[in-house]
Amino acid sequence: MMKPFLLILVFALAACGSTPRKIESVSRPLPDERPEDLSMAATVFAPRVALPDVELPRAFRPGRYIIEADGVLRAGQGDGPAFPRRVRQLTPRQSDQLWRLLRDSGLLDEANPNRVYDPDSLVRSGDRTTTLLYVAYAGKRATVRVAMDRSNADAFAAERIVDQLADLAWVKD
Repeated sequence: MMKPFLLILVFALAACGSTPRKIESVSRPLPDERPEDLSMAATVFAPRVALPDVELPRAFRPGRYIIEADGVLRAGQGDGPAFPRRVRQLTPRQSDQLWRLLRDSGLLDEANPNRVYDPDSLVRSGDRTTTLLYVAYAGKRATVRVAMDRSNADAFAAERIVDQLADLAWVKD
């Protein structure tokens, strides 16, 4: 007597089920205006293998740049301290320009293949310069690792961003 009840229950549950749908993440466009909580850190790592003694463009030189949410720029060249010294206070216009550069770079796109979801697992490249870029904005966070080899749009975008930060930090060409 219990078997027909179970059979009916199974068919009833199957009929109530819905067709499985693929859930796609909806990527929201980046804000046009600079988010009030914008902060970032860009670290340029030299390869472990020594490069020939040539003058590198400033975007390829090892260094660290930090923009705090209040617009304070900290910068240090070489393999200096993890938390570099305060260099200047950015104006709202300078912060806006930096945001537009970041927004238009494509580096913050959720589908960017250079996005890093576990920065602690990264290993320094042995043969090329790389930039690790961390950006916090509008309640979100993104970390991107880019090989500075001028081989693709992301490499050129990272170079422009680091060069802009170096310019704001008064690093000479």
